[in-house]
Amino acid sequence: MNGYPSPDTHKMDAVIEFTAVGEVSLINNQLSSEEVLYLKGHRDYYANYRKWTDIAILLINRELKQRGLMVVANTRKTLKVAVKDAETEVGWIQVKTRIVMQVETGSGYTKEFIGRNHAGEAAIIPRQTDGALMRAVAAMLNDAEVIRYLTE
Repeated sequence: MNGYPSPDTHKMDAVIEFTAVGEVSLINNQLSSEEVLYLKGHRDYYANYRKWTDIAILLINRELKQRGLMVVANTRKTLKVAVKDAETEVGWIQVKTRIVMQVETGSGYTKEFIGRNHAGEAAIIPRQTDGALMRAVAAMLNDAEVIRYLTE
């Protein structure tokens, strides 16, 4: 079963307020479209990290527009984004999801951001991935180096 995250399920975690002007390109840097197992169990769940990166880019796009940046193709300022890993663990009383997203700025700064989400044992798996991906995006948007790059 495919559990694609949705950009609209969860309200964005708190993000540092900043204002930027100009343009930025958001680039899907995940080259693989392979379906990867991220939860094996009663039902198996697969992730296509390229499609998940598209969802992360939708979230980033929305947040950057709110802060004054125009998101366009082919501009000098870039953010390359790639979901690199995801896993969900179903435990006795809790379900935990972790997503790793790598971001590289046009200035060469690269960092992995981890989003975690957890819920009780009756968790809905796609909502788990929604929350974890949103938190990875929020972590990126709270990173001082990313903010510096976007506002310079």
